[in-house]
Amino acid sequence: MAEKNNIPQFVNSDSFMADKNYLKWLSDLKKRFRMAQLKAAVKVNTEMLKFYWSLGEDICEKQKQYKWGANFMKRLSLDLRAEFPQAEGFSWSNLYKIRKWYLFYSSQIEFLYQAGTKLQKVDNATTPMPDLLQFVPWRHQTVIVSKCATINAALFYLNKVVEDNMSRTELEHVVKAQLYERSLHGITTPLGVASYQLQEVYDRTLLEIKQEASEEEK
Repeated sequence: MAEKNNIPQFVNSDSFMADKNYLKWLSDLKKRFRMAQLKAAVKVNTEMLKFYWSLGEDICEKQKQYKWGANFMKRLSLDLRAEFPQAEGFSWSNLYKIRKWYLFYSSQIEFLYQAGTKLQKVDNATTPMPDLLQFVPWRHQTVIVSKCATINAALFYLNKVVEDNMSRTELEHVVKAQLYERSLHGITTPLGVASYQLQEVYDRTLLEIKQEASEEEK
């Protein structure tokens, strides 16, 4: 005869909430799921940034080659939004930001290379992209490019975003407070790109990447 302890125990859901083993496992599951969510979101963000880089290069090259004026990007915006109505990021204002972002960094590629900045090849683009860019959400990057006059300042704030897990609001605050300018006396290698890794999961980072999709067209 089977032992009583071998018989499956059927319990109601409330009893699980008092089970320490269940609660510990549930907590671990939640952390693992958030990690998976963030990795997926960051991967999407990275691929989007690579696409933006190649798109920025295309826009610049086509305008130069065919002498297309400002109306070209308005037409491109209409065509891309018609073809991909559910996609984000194809507003005229965002295409303009993509062009400006690409020009800001691509014009300094040789300088960055000489400074030892890690670069990476991007599909459908001839100019490599600074590797650090892929770790910073797009909306953060538009703030940096619009507010920074020099590549040194931009690299400083890119690293601050990654190292300190800054929200966009926090970034805007430190840029307005001129943190880079005020910190120059303590920086020995302003062009040095700090070692960066995706070390921990932060719900705020995931939330901001998701929020970008809803704010992109504003």
